[in-house]
Amino acid sequence: MNDAHLRLLKPPRLLLGGAVLFWGAFTDHALTALAMALLIEGRHWLDWRWRFGATGYNRAWVLSLLGIAGLLTMLWLNAGGIVGLLGFIEWLPVLFLPLILAQQYGEEEAIPATVFSAVARHRVKKAERLGKPVDIPMVHLGLPYFAFTILASGYNTFGQRERLFYFAGLLILVACACYFVTRQNARRPLFFTLAFIFVSLFSAAISTGLVATYTWISKGGIYNTRSQNQSLLRTTNIGKIKEIKQSRRLYWRMWSPRSQPHLVMTGSYNLYFKTRWESRDSEGFEGFDIFDALSVSNEPKNEGEFALDATLFDLNETASSALRFRGAIKDNRKEIPLSEYVGLISDAQEVDDIEISRLGTAAAVNADSVIDYRVWDTLQTPIRAESPRQSISRQGELSSYSQPPELRIPDDDEQIAFAQLSRRLGLHTMSDRDKIRAVYDYFRDFRYTKNLTIRAQAPSTPLLKFTTEVKAGHCEYFASATALLLRAAGIPTRYATGFSAREKASGGEFLLRGTHGHAWCLAYINGQPEVVQSTFTNDTGETKTIDRIVWTGGEWIEVDTTPASWSQIDSPDPTWQEKWADWWQRLREDFQIWRSSESNRGWVNLVLLIIGGLLLAFIAFRLAGTRLRKTHPHTPQSLYGHDQEPSPFVSLMPRLESLLGPRPPGIALRTWLKAPEFTEEQQPILHETLALHESYRFNQDRHVTEQLTQLVERLKQTLPPK
Repeated sequence: MNDAHLRLLKPPRLLLGGAVLFWGAFTDHALTALAMALLIEGRHWLDWRWRFGATGYNRAWVLSLLGIAGLLTMLWLNAGGIVGLLGFIEWLPVLFLPLILAQQYGEEEAIPATVFSAVARHRVKKAERLGKPVDIPMVHLGLPYFAFTILASGYNTFGQRERLFYFAGLLILVACACYFVTRQNARRPLFFTLAFIFVSLFSAAISTGLVATYTWISKGGIYNTRSQNQSLLRTTNIGKIKEIKQSRRLYWRMWSPRSQPHLVMTGSYNLYFKTRWESRDSEGFEGFDIFDALSVSNEPKNEGEFALDATLFDLNETASSALRFRGAIKDNRKEIPLSEYVGLISDAQEVDDIEISRLGTAAAVNADSVIDYRVWDTLQTPIRAESPRQSISRQGELSSYSQPPELRIPDDDEQIAFAQLSRRLGLHTMSDRDKIRAVYDYFRDFRYTKNLTIRAQAPSTPLLKFTTEVKAGHCEYFASATALLLRAAGIPTRYATGFSAREKASGGEFLLRGTHGHAWCLAYINGQPEVVQSTFTNDTGETKTIDRIVWTGGEWIEVDTTPASWSQIDSPDPTWQEKWADWWQRLREDFQIWRSSESNRGWVNLVLLIIGGLLLAFIAFRLAGTRLRKTHPHTPQSLYGHDQEPSPFVSLMPRLESLLGPRPPGIALRTWLKAPEFTEEQQPILHETLALHESYRFNQDRHVTEQLTQLVERLKQTLPPK
């Protein structure tokens, strides 16, 4: 790469520094960006230069690779999944800082391309040992670093306003770059303008794609297992032709000092629509705002505690036992398992809020990647105790349905079919507990299978085919059919999801895997409908008193009609690969919890600070002994080694130019010298001379000086006079 070619690829002054400041403004790393910008642009005012050579540039590249590996390791230990690993993009300008600084302050103004390939470096060394000619291309990192910086700047611009500021700032940055480049290179303004516009728009397009990818992954698009409103909506596999495949990955680890809990609930839903279940608030049917935030203590001694009632913040000081859960959080909001009689959640240090719906679903809000918490029981009222009731709309009026959501069967065919089945089983003449036993008996002969073959085809529905014809399906079929059959018999029901706790590991912990995921029915038994006056304030602020139907006097019980054989089918003994994966996942989660502890966080930061300080001190010590000063502070350095110790080959250039003519711009030296003007006697001498010159220039090998000087003199004797 000659000087003319290099000038075409070099960004103008202050562009890289401006891009770094642009990155700092959009990533909240302003002070870091300022320090980086001063380092990068300081080359224009400082006379310091270093003779890095191929070895020095290789070390700069290795330092960047180590930074990437270290950051990815930390992100991986944080258990953030694919979304977490994408976070390294934000730090691209920092990760590639060693390389760009090596270029900025190196004796050469470009970096050998062999730096990025161990195979290429090996071939160059092998060719040099054999005395073969080597043509090493040079790479200027200005535009690539600019592109990486713009890419990193746009990674976190999620809001529409942020995107607007991002593109406006990008246009200003590119306009300034094109203006200064045009002033410095008046001969090629179009080339520079198009080059910088292309790099900027390409980087912006990639960053936009990354934002979309981040959003898609975080909402479950890549796994197709989560819904945007998972706390409120559960889409089932009812009516799908497929084989259910559940992950063996650990979702939660649970410690229970009491007897083993059979089912651990994470979600509860009351409104059914053929293939999905929804959570609807009976105190405002038209809205989805059914969650209430728990009380948060402001006292230091109660930090990380959330209570249903502020008077319960000292419950853990008197209670004798508590459930404990630990698991990874991949979303900004995720359902968490709780006990039925929870009163206090403690030690939840990395959670901003915990909300609980009136149906008993709890969600962690703005949680860290791994959370650990304890659940203390009040032993009084269960959190899912809200009884079924007729819904009130946002306008303070009764909804158009006369029944609570827990009794509705929206599809007419299913309503008629389940009513007929209920009468055939004689459920209407039984007590509620006898109805439950009769439903268990009805589903006793059904078969559990993960291979779903029931197709949605009118007039029948998949759930009706399962209940009356196929009699084989997944737990979602059993739970949904049980809920609708009991509704037809007059018992309010809900659809519950969670885990079956049946795998116990060492240390008394229960492992809740994806294959332990389960669905079952919640039934409200021994309750009676009553007309109750309810006072409600509508959206306009008007207070109304309405008579509505509310079920009282009953209790919620779990009804799980799925055959017990499902546990053997879905939960075989873990293989050695799964045991290894479990060990790694538990190690990562335990490390994250340990690192996030206030008592340990200071030690972690101190160790990292010491390691970083020692590394910087070592680099400064190595650079201090090799610092040079520019020979011409205001003139760009030549790529041919025109410095304090020029290569002896330079003295041969006038003779060669008189023989071959001026060297065209952009033509490599070795390519230029492949000319018929050289005789067979001169060719071997020329090749050997070039090999030694490249070793002198790129590897800073001064041991070849004497041999190179002799070859140059020998070659001069064979060339015609100037």
